[in-house]
Amino acid sequence: MFPFGWGTRQLSKDIGLKKLDETCLARDLFAGAALEDRPDLKQVVDRYLSQARIKYLSDGVVFQVPTHIHRNRLTRWKTELENIGNTKILDIEVLRSPRPRREPSTSAPAQQQVSLPLAPQNPKRNIEEIERQRRFSAPQFISSPAYELSHALLSRWANGVDIGSGDRVVWVHGNPGSGKTHLLKQLSGLIPLAKNLKRTTVLGFLSEWRQSLDTKDISFKNKYRRETDVLILEDLHDLVGKVGTQKEILFTIDSLMARGAYIAVSSSPPPTELKDQLDPMLYSRLFSGTTIEMPKPDRGFKESLWRYLLEQHGLKDFELDMMLQEKLLGVEVESARKANTLLINAVARVSVKRGLSTEDLRSLELTHSSTANTSIDPSLNPADYISKVAELCGVSSAAIIGNGRRAQVTLARRFVCLSLSKQLGLTNATISHYLEKDPSSISHCLKKVETDIENNRHIAKQWNWICSQLGIPNKESN
Repeated sequence: MFPFGWGTRQLSKDIGLKKLDETCLARDLFAGAALEDRPDLKQVVDRYLSQARIKYLSDGVVFQVPTHIHRNRLTRWKTELENIGNTKILDIEVLRSPRPRREPSTSAPAQQQVSLPLAPQNPKRNIEEIERQRRFSAPQFISSPAYELSHALLSRWANGVDIGSGDRVVWVHGNPGSGKTHLLKQLSGLIPLAKNLKRTTVLGFLSEWRQSLDTKDISFKNKYRRETDVLILEDLHDLVGKVGTQKEILFTIDSLMARGAYIAVSSSPPPTELKDQLDPMLYSRLFSGTTIEMPKPDRGFKESLWRYLLEQHGLKDFELDMMLQEKLLGVEVESARKANTLLINAVARVSVKRGLSTEDLRSLELTHSSTANTSIDPSLNPADYISKVAELCGVSSAAIIGNGRRAQVTLARRFVCLSLSKQLGLTNATISHYLEKDPSSISHCLKKVETDIENNRHIAKQWNWICSQLGIPNKESN
């Protein structure tokens, strides 16, 4: 038998002249066959027998093909090939020619393999890099005399986390929009990257806990109890009335303190107001450390924020008239968020008009100043109405002013907007001042709640009951 790939001799079409044990082209076996009437067989012969050889034996022939693909295809047509070739096909073999061995070259000197030493892996550095990418970048903190003490206390607490000493808990509290979240975000840059920092809200913690109960996932406990070095838990006032969530957070905090972890929490009411509304053991754990109160923004804060916003909007070289600037920075606001809203609107006017007029300042003061609505009857205080409607709806006034989007909070916020509009006759701009939302959102809330009252009987009954409690006249009472 000749190795596959060798040259072959010219074969005669007379198959009877072939000698036994002779290897030749397999396609020549069908040279005289009538393949014109069988195009399917002609295609098989041309495609799969063009490189095949045939070995003649005493009782039949053996096909020798180059690959297993040829063998599988020819096996399907074995009976048809036997009938048209009048020859018994004993077997179909696969021949593979061995690759020639490459001899080492003696003319050129053998190259020596050079192994470069790999840089040693530093697992601690890799962990810190992953933690740096996972953490969000801390926003710039606008320093001023009013917020200097708050930032210094938080920095001192973060330094204790670094060296493993000091208070285990820090509690930041202040009115909605006072800058609690903004201050706690500074921990991303103050806490060392070697510490695993987790940040969540009470509602976010509750959602993950319920999902872990439904899916029976134990990664929730590992995430908050075994892997966390610093836990930031915001909106602690949302725990009021949630006994089960308070128990779960108590278990989590006990596990973290047993491991030597640190906890930072925030709330809108001061800790003393939450004493009777939280679990006594949970309250004692959280009130055992540093307490930071967010103050009202001062003149220095508004001045630094004004320069920062001008630079952010490409107006660094803009110079406002000193008298107008004094009036703008002298507008009384209750929180850092309202100061930011006031100055953002001022920057928007500056970017369009390249300046501010006296009418612009009067409009900004009427919209954003905390002392602009002095003509309202003290007995009809909007803040009292917000608290009253929130209490009737079963939510807190902080949730109404906050950014929560739960169905119960959203509906209560719409009822507040409608009551302030109907009973007190406040404009959308004034309502937006008290709720710390933009006027377009107030307009959307009023349109939405009026449509729901008209089309949803359940919501209409709730509104009628609130009207009866507040003494607001409605269609049914008339």
